[in-house]
Amino acid sequence: AVLANLASLARFAEGISSQCPYTRCVCAAWLACAFGALRFMHVQYAEILESTAYSVHGKARRDKKRERGLRRPMPWRCPGTVLSAPLHKALSELSARQHRSGVDFLFPGTYPTRALLGEVQGWADVPMSSSQFVALGAGWLRGSPD
Repeated sequence: AVLANLASLARFAEGISSQCPYTRCVCAAWLACAFGALRFMHVQYAEILESTAYSVHGKARRDKKRERGLRRPMPWRCPGTVLSAPLHKALSELSARQHRSGVDFLFPGTYPTRALLGEVQGWADVPMSSSQFVALGAGWLRGSPD
C-alpha cells in the first residue's frame, strides 16, 4: 500500500504518541513500511536487531525472492524518528512483546477482528493480517478515535 501524501504520514506520526497501544502498533507499522520502503509482511515477520533514535535495524525472516528454492533472511532499516515521532520506541515496545510472548510475528492481530481502533478490546494470539493492517490504517486516517 502506498501512502498518498504528507498529511497521511503526519497523521500516522501523531498516532505514535497515543496512549492506546493498538494505535501505536498500527501507526508504527505504517511508518516503518513507508519510510523503510518495506512490505508489511517483511516487517511483520521480522526481528528488531537494533533500535535507536536515529535508525531501526531489523531482519525479515524471509525475503520475497527465492535463490535456489530458498528464501533467505532480508536485512532492513528505517528511520528511528519520523516527523518528530519516536518510531524506535514503538517498534522496541512491540519487539519486547514479541520476545515475551515467544511468537515469530511483530504485529499481533486485534479482536474483534473487524473493529476500528477505538473499538479494539485486546490483542489476539495471531499475527495481524494484511487486510486488518490496511483496514485499521484506513480507519485511523478517516479519523477513527483511539
